[in-house]
Amino acid sequence: MSETPPTEYTFEKIQEEEVFWRDHYEWLLESGYQLRPRYKPGWVPTWKTNPDLDYSECEDSVVNLRRIVCDAIRIKDNSQVILKQVNRESNTKEIELHTFLSETSDPRNPAIPIIEVLEPPDAPEISLLVTPQNRNWNSPRFGTVGEVVDFLGQIIEGFRFLHENLIAHRDIKSQNILMEASALSKEHFHFFRAYASVDWKKTLTFTTRTEGHPRYYIIDFGLSRRYDGTQDPPYEITPMYGTDTTVPEFRNLDEPHNPFPIDVYCLGNMIKTKVLGREPATLGFDWIMPLLDDMTRENPEERPDMDAVAKRFAELTLNLKEWKLRSKFRLAWDDMAWYDQTTTIVPHWWRKLRFTVTRTPPIPTYKPEAAAKPVDRPKAAGEPSTSKLVEGPVSETTSEPAETAKAEEPKANVASEVET
Repeated sequence: MSETPPTEYTFEKIQEEEVFWRDHYEWLLESGYQLRPRYKPGWVPTWKTNPDLDYSECEDSVVNLRRIVCDAIRIKDNSQVILKQVNRESNTKEIELHTFLSETSDPRNPAIPIIEVLEPPDAPEISLLVTPQNRNWNSPRFGTVGEVVDFLGQIIEGFRFLHENLIAHRDIKSQNILMEASALSKEHFHFFRAYASVDWKKTLTFTTRTEGHPRYYIIDFGLSRRYDGTQDPPYEITPMYGTDTTVPEFRNLDEPHNPFPIDVYCLGNMIKTKVLGREPATLGFDWIMPLLDDMTRENPEERPDMDAVAKRFAELTLNLKEWKLRSKFRLAWDDMAWYDQTTTIVPHWWRKLRFTVTRTPPIPTYKPEAAAKPVDRPKAAGEPSTSKLVEGPVSETTSEPAETAKAEEPKANVASEVET
């Protein structure tokens, strides 16, 4: 009687989405970047060489289904980086626009910095954008109202900066905002298990955002456009649109639309649904709802521009009392069992007392006093506020939907986005 061959799961072999990275492992190593062991030619799964290990304990069991994005180590300084494939044939402007932002010295610039751009010799249509590896904006979770205010203030100022420079992002969503990783922990973390060390053998600990003063970055300029200031507003037909399909203008893509009010809508809607996510009054954020309601008005002409949004947010923030800013952000806490709440609230009160005594600012980085002041905007001759498209075709998004794992296979080993 013949024996039944052992089952081979998807994560036990390199998948189609990972082939590019395996095939370029050696070239990237020569270029100064080391990929995960999974992509080294001749890779043998760790649990195959050590039968005492279960695949769920091994970091090389994670399948990267994101295709165009991969994590790596920059050899010369041992820093964690992200490599992103950009197709120059379809995304003709992404690298040019991102490079422009990366070279801007203004401290308000929200774009994640570019380390370098690599050119694979066997793929002339592909460039690899190298940027620092950072964390999801909500990983770890917010501790206080002041930390959330800091996050909101920074991203509002970030999009204000883009609009001042006549750049419409056109794909504002929570996945396109990251937090500076080193602010909360100096230890390396796994790209697909953000609370674990790279080898999965250790659970990481973090300082608070109040102490760490993290910076938040805007990423993915694959759909973004920069305008030249000769037409106000820059109405255009949008053949490709961003992730937020609730935008009223997207109901008719055959009509031209101004992309800047669309950005305002998407930001307001993202804050409503992804940051707050429930009745704001229970979270201590009822004060911001009139602004968010204005940002998400049906009629784009009734929405405030990003400069007005930033000023109103700053004025609202200036009216918040210190006790409110230091109060616990309850979004995750309210979902906990009572015994978990007890173990969480005691450290919170201790930190609150310590921060009050040491006069640690409840809003780590964002300065509402500065944000409330008028800002000089760059303008082309005769240009009031926004503008006409700079030459070049509309770039297509570089974000591809991740494929789902097969139902019969363990899901824990298939990763399409960073775990939060």
